[in-house]
Amino acid sequence: TQVGAASALDPAIDWSLPYYRDIAFSLGLGVTPEEIFLGVFSKAADPASAGRQMPNHWSEPDLNIFTASSVIATQYPHACGIAYQLKTQGRPGVVLASSGEGATSEGDWHEAMNFAGIHQLPVIFLIENNLYAISVPHDQEVAGTVAARAAGYGIPGVAIDGNDVLGVYGTVAAAVERARSGGGPSLIEAKTYRHRRHTERPDQPDSRSPDEIARWQANDPIDRLRAHMISEGHLSEADWQSLDKSILADIEAAVTGLHQSIPAGGTSLHHALSVAGKLSPRPDNILLITDGLPTQGRSKPGGTTVSAEQRLKHFEAAVRTLPSGIPVNTILLPMEGDAYAAAAYWKLAIDTRGSFLTPARDWP
Repeated sequence: TQVGAASALDPAIDWSLPYYRDIAFSLGLGVTPEEIFLGVFSKAADPASAGRQMPNHWSEPDLNIFTASSVIATQYPHACGIAYQLKTQGRPGVVLASSGEGATSEGDWHEAMNFAGIHQLPVIFLIENNLYAISVPHDQEVAGTVAARAAGYGIPGVAIDGNDVLGVYGTVAAAVERARSGGGPSLIEAKTYRHRRHTERPDQPDSRSPDEIARWQANDPIDRLRAHMISEGHLSEADWQSLDKSILADIEAAVTGLHQSIPAGGTSLHHALSVAGKLSPRPDNILLITDGLPTQGRSKPGGTTVSAEQRLKHFEAAVRTLPSGIPVNTILLPMEGDAYAAAAYWKLAIDTRGSFLTPARDWP
């Protein structure tokens, strides 16, 4: 599913919002195995977040891959926002957002479908239906079928064989062309399967039967593509074996090249500041507030844990010593802050200075 879908996009103009299982999709768009591992092992050279984000939360500006969220289905409203901007600006790009079928039971997904249908946005909803949301089977999570839900929003929906790489490519390519020509959104339900459990935890339950898993393993998309390419004369068995060895060599080289240092705690705000600086031409509109105290519930070497109430007192004192005349659009970055103190600090900042707050953390 993922490779076929990625092959139908043009990352120079199209946008992608993959979810955290879309490793093959990201590789298909141009992310390298080394870049995948840099994120997994929290290395400073990780292009997605310099090793600060959770693994598989892709972000590749050069490939128009939008940052993913851990929250299920939240990428779909984001996709509609990007698609709406593309449409209003008359730009040629198409947006593709993907997830498992479990996401279609979330409100964010339905709101995005409704918005896309109303505004006829150039967006594709790709649902990788692997029949289980963690351990909940499809018939207990989706009433009817995913593809049938499209009709309620005035969107064409189709269910396809997600293990047919070329079939997926053809379907997504048609949806891309339709969206690019002004035809509006599409919903594609690609029926596939995950051979392993939801996680690799030893205590992770797996309610699937061995016979069910074996049936789907016999329908493996890589094996099917290999058989097709050889039978059609596109590759010989020797060519396929050579390609397989080449891929394994690339992966091994990526692993052995992971010598970059893990990000230091003292640099965790560098990227936040570089982004925040783009919001305003005046760098003095970014103020760092720090109390030098450890985060609530944590302690630093040689330090002690401090309650949110104690931290808030330090924050209050810091805010009240700020210079007068701070612009309304000032960005205040409280370092070391926890959610409780940051929320109270936000109110305090508004009450006293009328400024905008965005919390930040600086953990070692």
